Amino acid sequence: KLFFVDGPGGTGKSFLLEQLLAHVRLQKKVAIAVASSGIAATLLTGGHTAHSTFRIPLKLSEFSTGDYRQILPVLKDATRAETLEACFKSSPLWNHLKKVRLTENMRVRTAPDPASAAELAEFSEFLLQIGEGRYPVNSDISENDICLPRDMRIIPEERDHYRWDDEARRHRSTPKL
Repeated sequence: KLFFVDGPGGTGKSFLLEQLLAHVRLQKKVAIAVASSGIAATLLTGGHTAHSTFRIPLKLSEFSTGDYRQILPVLKDATRAETLEACFKSSPLWNHLKKVRLTENMRVRTAPDPASAAELAEFSEFLLQIGEGRYPVNSDISENDICLPRDMRIIPEERDHYRWDDEARRHRSTPKL
């Protein structure tokens, strides 16, 4: 059976997938964790990208990534209807998938205190508004751009205060559940 698990960040998609992988592996069966991106693959125990696992040829461009809440397929000179038609939800396989929708934000639910829960809930709602197109656009910039709240911006003059630890990020592991 084929499943499509959907849900905003924090609803437990990675947790659910980890549990399914563990369940299958405990039965001494093979469970291969593959994802479309390297970042997503690192979230799963033993995860690899689909293109490396199945030797799928990959030609990357600036249009190669995204999720359907953030971006529709990019088709040159296409009408809105043609763009929607190209979306994976229009695939002939879509009707054969069992759709599972996770809705409760588990990060909010398991927050250590009410103040943390409120902050997480506010950020979660902010991300949902952006993903669902409900966050106001800044028409001074363009018809499709938003203006991030000031506390979420890295001001060029202050960028030296922010350091990425790429080595630590590359070797980060998911907590064992």
